[in-house]
Amino acid sequence: MTPLERALSLCRTLDPEIQCNSVMALLYIARRPGSSPTELSSHLDLTSGAGSRLVSRLSEWDRFRVRGLQLVAAEPDPVDRRVRRLCLTPKGTRFVNELAACIGQSS
Repeated sequence: MTPLERALSLCRTLDPEIQCNSVMALLYIARRPGSSPTELSSHLDLTSGAGSRLVSRLSEWDRFRVRGLQLVAAEPDPVDRRVRRLCLTPKGTRFVNELAACIGQSS
């Protein structure tokens, strides 16, 4: 199995229907902890609504109160409580580290 195939297999064990944008979002948040959903949406070229749905799916609960993947936490900004700051949960950090190991890179 190639490194890319191992990485894709790992993603599918997390969620059989995981989308590429979800993995890209996790990698972005891992590199830029504390970024806002607006910054994430801009980086991934998503609308604010699509970015919000993506963050919800990666968080503890999605917008329909269905259990999310619990990989990302969105905490209020200490200066501006209207803004949320994104960071990986311990589960999200483990997943990103495993993904990096699959492709032979450090996270």
